Amino acid sequence: MSCPIDSKKVFAYFGFMIGVMPTFALVFKMIGESMPAERVPVLFIILLAAAGIATGLAGYATGRFVPSAVNGFSNFSLPNRIAILSLVGFVWGAASGAIGGLFLFFIGAIFASIAGGIVGAVTVPVM
Repeated sequence: MSCPIDSKKVFAYFGFMIGVMPTFALVFKMIGESMPAERVPVLFIILLAAAGIATGLAGYATGRFVPSAVNGFSNFSLPNRIAILSLVGFVWGAASGAIGGLFLFFIGAIFASIAGGIVGAVTVPVM
């Protein structure tokens, strides 16, 4: 590796990517399968894009704090470490999703928080 980066930066980038990509994937899938191209509301697209970007930025901002939590649990046994890392990922994803969901009329924060928590709980132990 010619330009290694520290773990804070890695988790920040990971939080941004995992915040933006699933959000946009769900949006494109929903729009592509449920709406004809000439009937897609522009305001809806703008709000969903803002929600995705806000989720990614929240994941980036909070991702700098995750390595200290991950390092704190490195001495635990593997099953306990996986469970705790899933919990850390759930909290991280739920917080990021809730911030992004605020753009979707506040009720979207609840659903985005649940979806973000599920994504975080699965991806953090894998990383």
